[in-house]
Amino acid sequence: MDNNSKMLNRGLTIIAVVFLGVACAKISAPTGGPKDTDPPVIVESQPLNESVNFTARSFTVTFDEYVVLDKINEKFMVSPPVATKPEIKLKGKDLVVTWEEELEDSTTYTFYFQDAIRDNNENNPIPSYQFVFSTGPVLDSLSLSGNVFNALDLEPSADIIVSLYSNLSDSAPRTLSPAYISKPDLSGGFICRNMKPGSYRLYALKDLNGNKLFDLADEQFGFYDSVIIVTPENNSESKIIYIGLVIFFIFL
Repeated sequence: MDNNSKMLNRGLTIIAVVFLGVACAKISAPTGGPKDTDPPVIVESQPLNESVNFTARSFTVTFDEYVVLDKINEKFMVSPPVATKPEIKLKGKDLVVTWEEELEDSTTYTFYFQDAIRDNNENNPIPSYQFVFSTGPVLDSLSLSGNVFNALDLEPSADIIVSLYSNLSDSAPRTLSPAYISKPDLSGGFICRNMKPGSYRLYALKDLNGNKLFDLADEQFGFYDSVIIVTPENNSESKIIYIGLVIFFIFL
């Protein structure tokens, strides 16, 4: 074989090897694994959720992955309400909630996040997440739950808050912060948790200016005309309540 033929054969061999390497690379390309459908997992919190004798002005929740906050200003609530909305920050895998004001003594506070906490990659939410603590020696454990619907079409009403007042005067929803608040889900269901035994008046409000008071003429408002008694004995008692512009299905 002459030199020209040897060089030609060698060149063809090199080209064949190059094409073979490219083909193998395409065949072995990774296809990825199954989609992640799991919500973030809470690794720890400082202090522990449902702590008593709480005196700090912050708490931290640590997750097993990075999280994002979806519509946190719309979904986050504190019950009983606080005058100044707490500050919520993400630091690495930590969720840090801080506030300035002094909390009421011997009171159970519930920080509602609803489904705002989600993983960073697939947007999987932690459903109905809440952080609870008491500034006294015990956690209040009674609850009020049910459903609220618009009386005009019997459909769930958007952006409604449910308020419970221990002050029983008629002017309370116009001038005072409620003792407890909740927000119905998309189906109209709501629950006020960690309540003290007592007598309450129940209201529903479409709060247009975000101050939790019925102080605007065009705010949708409803009330129940009897006092609701919340005690351990009637904690499983149920009733249907029709009020003003909304309908309440209440379970004590």
